[in-house]
Amino acid sequence: FEENIPGIGLLKREWRYYPLQTFTSHVLGFFGFGPDGKESGQYGIERFYDSLLQGKHGIQDGAVSLGGTFLNIGKGIFLPPREGKDITLTLEFEVQEELEHILDGLEEQFHPTSAGGMVIDPNSGKILGMAARNDFNPNTYASTEHLSYFLIPTSSGCPGKDATAAASVVYSAINTVAGL
Repeated sequence: FEENIPGIGLLKREWRYYPLQTFTSHVLGFFGFGPDGKESGQYGIERFYDSLLQGKHGIQDGAVSLGGTFLNIGKGIFLPPREGKDITLTLEFEVQEELEHILDGLEEQFHPTSAGGMVIDPNSGKILGMAARNDFNPNTYASTEHLSYFLIPTSSGCPGKDATAAASVVYSAINTVAGL
């Protein structure tokens, strides 16, 4: 966009894009604006690891010319920005795809209000697949029909009990592999 319209300015910025749309949406979550108006991870991995993924903004403070160029006179502060960290998940594409296909079939056959599943490698404790229904597209999370899409389904009705049960399975698998 090359138009030069007085009083109108454009700001180019990067934003997260989720190319697989609903695939792994409950695991990845999404990046957006929080209740405080600040950009941050709002759900899933995006929220849990937000401080690692975001990195830090840089700071530049000092004397500036009329043209906006920073001048190297006197006292000035420059802290370069720091890139956020990358996170590698243990999800296997084929396992995730099959799990999501199974959940789609269960949803079509039984019409539950929600459903979820997890595939864990019993030897390593790695989570190979994790999915929930109803799912959402993290690129368009604001147009999601119901807030309940962002609630994680649980088998016992108590998220704490299910999280504890899942953690104990993973802990047992890790201890078995480690020979503890």
